[in-house]
Amino acid sequence: MRGSQRAAIADYRPDIDGLRAIAVISVVLYHANVPLVRSGFVGVDIFFVISGFLIGRIVYLDTREGSFSFGTFYARRLRRIVPALLVVVIFSLFAGLAFLSASELKDVSWSALTALLGVSNIHFWKHVGYFTPGADLDPLLMTWTLGVEEQFYILFPFFLLALRRFGASANILAILLLTIASLAVCLVLTDHAPTAAFYLIQARAWEFGIGVMLAIWMASGKSFPYGAAADVIGAVGLISLIASICLFSDDTPWPGLAAVLPVSGTAALLLAQRSIVNRFLLSARLLVGVGLISYSWYLWHWPIMTFIRVSTVRPPPISVMLAAAAISLVLAIVSWRYIEQPFRLGTLSKAVVLTRYPIALMAALCLPIFILAMHGLPSRLPSSVAAIDKAIDETHSNPCLNYGESWRTQCVSGVPNRPTLAVLGDSHAAALGPAIQALAQSANWGFAVLAKSSCRPLKGVTVRMKLDKRFAAQCAKFTGQALQWVAQNPSVRSVILAGQWTGPITNPQESYQRLDGMSNDDGATLLAQGLQGAILELRGAGKRVFVVEDVPYWPFSPARAMRSRSIPVRNMVQRIAEPNFDTSSPLGAAWAPPVQAEARLRRAAEQAGANYMLIRRSLCFSDGCLYRKGEVPLFADQTHLTAAGARIVVARYRSTLLDDSKSN
Repeated sequence: MRGSQRAAIADYRPDIDGLRAIAVISVVLYHANVPLVRSGFVGVDIFFVISGFLIGRIVYLDTREGSFSFGTFYARRLRRIVPALLVVVIFSLFAGLAFLSASELKDVSWSALTALLGVSNIHFWKHVGYFTPGADLDPLLMTWTLGVEEQFYILFPFFLLALRRFGASANILAILLLTIASLAVCLVLTDHAPTAAFYLIQARAWEFGIGVMLAIWMASGKSFPYGAAADVIGAVGLISLIASICLFSDDTPWPGLAAVLPVSGTAALLLAQRSIVNRFLLSARLLVGVGLISYSWYLWHWPIMTFIRVSTVRPPPISVMLAAAAISLVLAIVSWRYIEQPFRLGTLSKAVVLTRYPIALMAALCLPIFILAMHGLPSRLPSSVAAIDKAIDETHSNPCLNYGESWRTQCVSGVPNRPTLAVLGDSHAAALGPAIQALAQSANWGFAVLAKSSCRPLKGVTVRMKLDKRFAAQCAKFTGQALQWVAQNPSVRSVILAGQWTGPITNPQESYQRLDGMSNDDGATLLAQGLQGAILELRGAGKRVFVVEDVPYWPFSPARAMRSRSIPVRNMVQRIAEPNFDTSSPLGAAWAPPVQAEARLRRAAEQAGANYMLIRRSLCFSDGCLYRKGEVPLFADQTHLTAAGARIVVARYRSTLLDDSKSN
């Protein structure tokens, strides 16, 4: 038995398993929507610090003794991670065959591929965007943390091996410099590229680094704090964790400076091994037991909760999610007892593990590859599901919706000596695009769809995004170029301005602001000013201008309502979890934008000489609004029209939009 293995057994710390328990409980309760656990996502940060501490200690001691072996190290990691992960991934794919549409199952298959290859964090970084608030409907989303950890396992040993000739102080200094650099990257990316900051190892390495430095410091012979000092450090650490679990929210930029609180709290508790908190609370038998199964519980809780979310039309009740947490806890216990432990403590040699485990991973890859090759196996479901998928996918992959500062040329098409119909705005304008294009082509007109995600078509006013500091300038540049292009293009006769106008007034994640930064006016005033500025510029260039009122907002997911109505297993779960929601009716109770803000918007548009398009009249009636017509979805999600929905609202104004006899 190697020296570090003996030390690991001799120095087993039950308080670390108690700390793992706090981490996993906070994550599970947060995902169950328990109100008091507003920021239970910090459990992931706790796990990262613990991993850095434990792996840092193992690698450091082995390199000091000259006994480090990559084969031994990676064989341990494979035994620890792969068996339970394989079972959960395969379970999720087979459950997906019953619960998911072909399109959804293809998405999960890509997640499975990247999870088995250890790069799912990169996959989610690349694919979690504007249209993926539904990322929480991927049963393998939780594997992103494993991707980060596996990348740490791959890179970290090489770093410590390079430092093996130097003393502990030099090792700590080198890791401190990398930790500071990673934290700096984290802070910059949290401000400017928050999705990258959340998922990528570069912005998370500092959390591991804190644990590694502490492990090296303690392994180099430094004494633990004891007595009152240990008790104070332990109490401060526990208070820091409780505060970080309860005080932040989804609106907190994460990670970033706020993440220092749970990271430092975890480090304090790792240091305060002899404190009352560590010896009595964290070492309590119940917490230690939960900590032992924390990996399996972390893996199982998410897919179980996800398949319930997928089936329900509205966010599931807390009681249902707590029941899911309990079911996943039972599965975790079984998984720990019959999967984790036998493989982790098995007698297979290092060589056998390093051969068979990768082969098992490669074999498991065949399942998602097969599903992708078969296009999600649509034949297992009613034909109506494929039509729903097609309508929703076309909306979410709209080629005319831009995320940068310029628009795509395929969304601009002129016809010689004929007028052009243009639409400007955000994703709601892009959703109207297919109907505008079809309308223009039916009259042998040209068309232009100039749309940028979340960017309302205003002059002198832009949209500020709380989680993306670059967005305000990008939006202003895009809108300025679009207005200029339309104004200077003589073929453009009619211009439609569309957007989720009141979003920055009601959504704390975004707000309106003047480009010169000189105004303290409220959002409704800035919206009116910016809209009038855009209208006046276009009318000054001789254009007819139309302003589209926003669509109804749904307090439920129309897409999930249609899929759950058509997929038998989902329909069964939906009726159990939501007995009061009737998916058989094409009508639902929708929300209108704030009345006062919208009234002011209409008044501002008409005062500037624009036509105001009342499109909700085509969808809403006294007993509710349409979210589907027969088996055809009119909405792809809670606020975006499908092409079919757009055609319905645009058809009402066909003659008005194509009337070229009027000029300004």
